[in-house]
Amino acid sequence: MTKPESAPGRRNALIWAAVAFVFIGAAMAVVISLLRHGGVASVLRSASDTAVVMASLILATVLVAFGQRNVPFKPASLLRFVAWNALAIAIIAVINWGLGATAGRLHLNTMGLSAKIALFLGLALLFFATFGFLTVAAAHLRGRLLTPEQSEDILEGRRAQILSWTAVSAMGLTLVLLSLAGAGGILPPAIALAGVLILVGVRIGLSLAVWRQMDELSKTLSRESGHAAFYLVLLAGGGWATAAHLGLAPAPAPLDWLTLFTVITFVAGFISVGRRGLLESR
Repeated sequence: MTKPESAPGRRNALIWAAVAFVFIGAAMAVVISLLRHGGVASVLRSASDTAVVMASLILATVLVAFGQRNVPFKPASLLRFVAWNALAIAIIAVINWGLGATAGRLHLNTMGLSAKIALFLGLALLFFATFGFLTVAAAHLRGRLLTPEQSEDILEGRRAQILSWTAVSAMGLTLVLLSLAGAGGILPPAIALAGVLILVGVRIGLSLAVWRQMDELSKTLSRESGHAAFYLVLLAGGGWATAAHLGLAPAPAPLDWLTLFTVITFVAGFISVGRRGLLESR
């Protein structure tokens, strides 16, 4: 019964994969030419850089194909795809430019691995939060950058979405502050501590506010995410700590734990939503 219905999904995925490969590949070439001395040629001269670029392009293509598999390929959907991806690439380019402009002051080359991972994860969360705010704003355009159905769904829960994306921003900014403080950091520990305490208070307040905006399904998903997060901490964090205690792996630094908790929060949410089949795009 389901075989005939799966054919359009596979066809859509293949079409969007081809579109994504060409569009994202061209966009990456333009961004590299603008931000890197020597342009694309300098990347191709390095086997490691070429491998990273190609792996990123393939991963992006696969993610687009999966996410768009239920979206028919039409001029309107193509225009929306190009507009949103151009916006995302522009935001990434600005972040990359900002890091390059302040690399000397941030001492990126001398930062520890834990600090680098926390910094880039924090910036990634800020990127997604910015994109989320723009999505809520685009919903008011009624079908120009989003489908009418998507606009209606977002507008119905726009207050909760704004609060949620603000919380994500606070999570990202917390990791950025912590990564820039500590030994050799550019932020004094006292300032970083004050900022983190404020952000934690903001997140607690936003969580309480979002909880009041949730329906019963959302509250159930939140509880299930909490259960999943507990077992993920037990498996990932506990497994890492056990291996470190036995001398089989380096011990996690305090910043590693904070980064791990942040990652687990989102992974648990995806697990909870995916179990109920709510990741299907329409």
